Amino acid sequence: IELKIWLLSDSSMTKKGGESRGQKTVEKNERTSSEPDSNEDSTGLTGSFVTDFPALCVREGLCPIEVVTRLQTAPADEKDEHSVGVVCQPNRVFFRSKIVADVEDDGGKESVKAIHLRGWLLDERVLNVLSLSIPSCSHLTTIKLWNVGLTEQTFATFTALVIQFRIKQVILSGNPLASENYASLLSDETSLERLGLRGNGLTDRGAKLLADTLSANNTLIFLDLAHNRISSEGTKLVANALRMNRTLLSLSLANNKVDDEGAESLAEVVSRFALSHLEIIARRMFNAEKRHAEAPEEQPGRTVATTSMEKRGGVKATMSSDKMAREKREKTPGIKKRESKREEKVKKDEKEVKTKKALSSADGKKGKVGKGGSKKGTDTTSEEMKTDILEHGNPLTEAVEEIGGNKFIIGNRALTNINLSYNAISEDGIAALLKAVRFQSTLCLLPGTGLMRLSVEHNKILSTHEDLVALRELMLTKDPLYKSTDSESVSTTQEER
Repeated sequence: IELKIWLLSDSSMTKKGGESRGQKTVEKNERTSSEPDSNEDSTGLTGSFVTDFPALCVREGLCPIEVVTRLQTAPADEKDEHSVGVVCQPNRVFFRSKIVADVEDDGGKESVKAIHLRGWLLDERVLNVLSLSIPSCSHLTTIKLWNVGLTEQTFATFTALVIQFRIKQVILSGNPLASENYASLLSDETSLERLGLRGNGLTDRGAKLLADTLSANNTLIFLDLAHNRISSEGTKLVANALRMNRTLLSLSLANNKVDDEGAESLAEVVSRFALSHLEIIARRMFNAEKRHAEAPEEQPGRTVATTSMEKRGGVKATMSSDKMAREKREKTPGIKKRESKREEKVKKDEKEVKTKKALSSADGKKGKVGKGGSKKGTDTTSEEMKTDILEHGNPLTEAVEEIGGNKFIIGNRALTNINLSYNAISEDGIAALLKAVRFQSTLCLLPGTGLMRLSVEHNKILSTHEDLVALRELMLTKDPLYKSTDSESVSTTQEER
């Protein structure tokens, strides 16, 4: 009986031990399967915008938004069936949200350069997904939003996104805001180079906000304000901002409410204008600071007392003052060290100046052509040309000409393109613009190209008006894209003969 009891108890313990061991094995396998692989990203992102954006949309509880790619060679404003996301089926047409991404081949890997969103609501959740997936786009420079229903809140979120990822080009067409505070995109924290605000219902209030930031902005080169409601008052504010701005190259005010006063204000800015009282004060302060910065540093050991002693005592006083200065340097260990550093810096600067002079003389003498047929130093030349166009220095350093008791300086020559078509400009405005362009033609030797394109078509003036015809002909000679026909060249050669 005792043996029987012992055998029964032993079998039950074996059963229990086997079950516990089996449970432990199952739990271990479950934990192992639930743990992520060390080779995969813990966030589940692949580093590709095309795959990450739809996956993040699903994770946020949104409908998956497809990303359609197209090569960068396609025109930037090209509209195809992918850009608007229209899907056609038999007896059914419906809209589906899509994002169009312009990509280019970067060593066998697609690199996203631009993102387009057209015609569907962009809310906070989509912006959050966009901010999470953009870090994979290391070469992203452009975001274009057309009619996406921006609100004040979503615009603030989008502005923070532009600042965070250093976006260079932003196009916000058909996104009106009640505050018209698009100027936040031009703050010191952003690095925008191109801003498009077409069809946003901008009034003079929005133009004032833009003008307040544009005067001190040094990155924006393209500003599109076409198809808005800006009158001559807003145009004057923008023109006033361009008095001290030497970065903007292109300005479009087409299809607004600009009349002769607005055209005259722009004509004054690009020709020459009188300095205001505040600008005169700023000019004097700038020149004083410049003279102070260019003044030679005091020689070590020479003080005002030493100079006065030299004047009174002659050579003896000079020798004693030099002796005092030498003793002071020997007693103070830091002075000798600073003097040696200053001497090394002076020698280094002199060496750099000599090197630059030698290089410039060598470039002027050589001008050799390489094997490929291009001149050596072409890249440096293009960079210098770009610097000349974009950096014209402080306008307050321009030469002053006194006329009628006022101080006039040469106007803005950095601006190369102005579009004023489809406005309300008549004969007086066209005459002022013609006078400004003729004045710029006399400034060939000064830096800056001046206006190269000026569009004034479809205004309140006859197309056969003599001033408009003269302005059109004068601008044709400045337009870099214009090519004269053979008949025109023949007629000009006959006239010269």
